[in-house]
Amino acid sequence: MWQTGLASVSEAPRFNARDELADISGMSSITPAAASSLAQAQLAQEVGTRVAVKTLDAAKAQGDAAISLLQAAADFQQQALGNLEPHKGQALDVTA
Repeated sequence: MWQTGLASVSEAPRFNARDELADISGMSSITPAAASSLAQAQLAQEVGTRVAVKTLDAAKAQGDAAISLLQAAADFQQQALGNLEPHKGQALDVTA
């Protein structure tokens, strides 16, 4: 099974824009507009990361389903071949 850094999206640390803004605003060299812009960028990055994690999980689920389908087809083929009589299907008579 594939592993990601996060087992699920719910385990990701929560982003609180107000706390981040308060922490950033406390710096004397950053204006409130810049702090707000930075908090917005951080939130956008976190949203993008969560969307990417969900997309990756969906792709893994589709891959697992495809592998299961291929395995079922291979099993069916083995059963179908096992049901044939041993001497049939080994030679082809093409004379008219």
